[in-house]
Amino acid sequence: MRTGARVTRVLLDGDRATGLEYVADGVLQQVHAPQVLLSGGAINSPQLLMLSGIGPADHLRSVGVDVVHDLPGVGGGLQDHPLVPTIWHVRSGESLFRGESPAGYAQWFGARRGPLTSNLAEAGLYTRSDDGLAEPDLQYHFLPVKYWQQARVDPDVDAFTACAVLVRVESRGSVRLRSADPAWAPAIDAGYLTEERDLEALVTGVEKARDIAAVGPLAKVLAEEWSPGGTRSTRAELRQSVRDTLESLYHPVGSCRMGTDADAVVDPQLRVHGIEGLRVVDASVMPTLVRGNTNAPTIMIAERAADLVRADLGARSALAQA
Repeated sequence: MRTGARVTRVLLDGDRATGLEYVADGVLQQVHAPQVLLSGGAINSPQLLMLSGIGPADHLRSVGVDVVHDLPGVGGGLQDHPLVPTIWHVRSGESLFRGESPAGYAQWFGARRGPLTSNLAEAGLYTRSDDGLAEPDLQYHFLPVKYWQQARVDPDVDAFTACAVLVRVESRGSVRLRSADPAWAPAIDAGYLTEERDLEALVTGVEKARDIAAVGPLAKVLAEEWSPGGTRSTRAELRQSVRDTLESLYHPVGSCRMGTDADAVVDPQLRVHGIEGLRVVDASVMPTLVRGNTNAPTIMIAERAADLVRADLGARSALAQA
């Protein structure tokens, strides 16, 4: 393992991957191996493939990368879970913000109890934006804090947030190179709300969050709605609010998707189509976004990759001994 290194491209001998080029301590270096596994995630893995000349030929030429293998699907099909927060001030003056106090710290350090034991997402819910759907398309995270712009803006107030997350996503984005220079960050187009159905589902998500807040114990402690605000009530107004306040749940997948069609990047054994000795092992290979968090499925992909590599090495060893 080498830390503090930036991989710049996959080394290729014709249609076979032979290793990696990387920069460490300001020095351009190489490492060679019989198999190369890319695990850069849904942003970095397609970037590395394209920097190596593997990707959509026209795009590679447009940024000055020599085409080694025309693979149109690289960097396409990007998917992510978008969320929209609905936020209320808390009438009772009690929220997790109050946990950051001498008493709260004493409870935590003394007995590992009290408000600072919170994982923030204290409750969750799956539901449908349309009763005709066979499976839920909305997930909620309920937080006893103000969660606005990734909690970077004005978090130190008593508030309650219901985050509506779209887990059945039809919109697609892309990852593209801005330069042949590996030091340049890629151009990321998340493609949020490019499909009208996604926008309508999230509008319904805000409406359902309001319904939940209006009944039961929550109605007793919540004060005025801070976002999108009580004056925004029509679906047209809420559509604009969704566009204005949408955030990422940081679950990007699909930019090196698995499949057997012309737009697929890897096959069911995670091997890059048309290139020997090269696999992609991360969430970018998911053909579609799961209706939940991506951590466990990504671990599964890695475990499966380990089995596949082990089987390959065993087969080679058997051939060598034959």
